[in-house]
Amino acid sequence: MINLAPVLLRELRSQMRGRRAMWALTAYLSILLLVALAVYAIALTSVPEGATETGESVGKALFVTLSVLQASLVVLLAPAFTANAISQEREQKTFDLLAVTLVEPASIVLGKLLASLAYLGMVLVASLPVMALAFLFGGVEPSSVAKVFAVEMLLALVFGSVGIFFSSFVRRTLWSTVFSYVAIFTLVAVGPIVDTAINAVRGASDYQPFLLYLNPFPLILSVAVPEFAEEMAKTVTEFTLLTPILYLALTGALFAAAVYFVGPKRAASGK
Repeated sequence: MINLAPVLLRELRSQMRGRRAMWALTAYLSILLLVALAVYAIALTSVPEGATETGESVGKALFVTLSVLQASLVVLLAPAFTANAISQEREQKTFDLLAVTLVEPASIVLGKLLASLAYLGMVLVASLPVMALAFLFGGVEPSSVAKVFAVEMLLALVFGSVGIFFSSFVRRTLWSTVFSYVAIFTLVAVGPIVDTAINAVRGASDYQPFLLYLNPFPLILSVAVPEFAEEMAKTVTEFTLLTPILYLALTGALFAAAVYFVGPKRAASGK
């Protein structure tokens, strides 16, 4: 039976202590605010004089830019918070003590993952006032903000699972972090290139995004920009339908693998 309380409370207390959490939140919000001001200034200069939909154009540009920026930051931050979850226990010689307790391996992995996601969730909630600036100009529905928030939490879950998998598989935090970001870079940057090459070889008239379904940015654009989703739905399956399913399946596989490597047999063998 999974008992999350011991590990989850321990991890939340350790993450919130010190100045790291405060400075990370401050830096995150500062970046969002600076980008929001820059988008506002650029949007005002690019809109023709006398345009009747100036406010809506600024609001939509601000919302889409902040949505993509937040998704990018979540993709970058999620592995950083989980890549040391298990490997740091090994480096500090506390993993054996954790392994011989009555806490199940699944509770250890899930507790550490949820603690990291809880902090990221707090960061996303704290950014809502910045996102709300788009409402001042119009053109953005509250439901769109809720959908973007849900997608960003999904991204935190799946990319946090990448970090915790490598943290359980690799003994050193440095290498678990490196492997996590190499995997993410391959997914985000190399995937579209491979997709393009596959479609070029096939010679198909319509583009089929075989690997692009695992890329987070078409998903966030499909949610933030309805026009993008409608256009893509004409030729390919909607990202808002298939990508979340693939992400949940990937998260389950990574979680199961992490539990296996944290299990007592692997811990006893020293691997």
